[in-house]
Amino acid sequence: MTDFTGTPIAPTAAWEDIPELATTGRVLAGPGGPANAQAVALTARTKYLLQHIVQCIPMACSDETSNLTTGLKITFRMPYAMTLTKVRASFTSFNLLAPSIVDIHCNGVSIFTLGNLLTIDPVEYSSVTGTPYVFDDNYLPDNSEIEVYLTDIGAGTPKGLKVYLIGVAG
Repeated sequence: MTDFTGTPIAPTAAWEDIPELATTGRVLAGPGGPANAQAVALTARTKYLLQHIVQCIPMACSDETSNLTTGLKITFRMPYAMTLTKVRASFTSFNLLAPSIVDIHCNGVSIFTLGNLLTIDPVEYSSVTGTPYVFDDNYLPDNSEIEVYLTDIGAGTPKGLKVYLIGVAG
């Protein structure tokens, strides 16, 4: 005789109340049984939280003191799948003369639509105030190859490029 059915608890992601078992009731197991109600609710909450917690993968794409040049700055593999909600780029020393443009590739293809790349405006340290970018594909699969390119630095000499991938896992 076994105490387990072999069927895993697999509720959908939801923020469910955690039920308290009554001291006078019969404890029944199995699908829908009170003995499993707390485990089901906690599993559902865990799935819900994993789908809603915003995470950030920061990348240093250069040193802090050298003048940047255009081209490939960093290549790495995604440690898990992520659906991007936004991306950011920043400099330690800003560009005075023209916008700087960053492109991010996933498995060799830009994640942005053509002409709507990540921009850092002149006299700014961050892309937050830059021209709005548009995602072409914001899903980054687990173990996908990510490449960050600095495609344009204008006529200035920015330094210290960092890029941030922001989104939810899964």
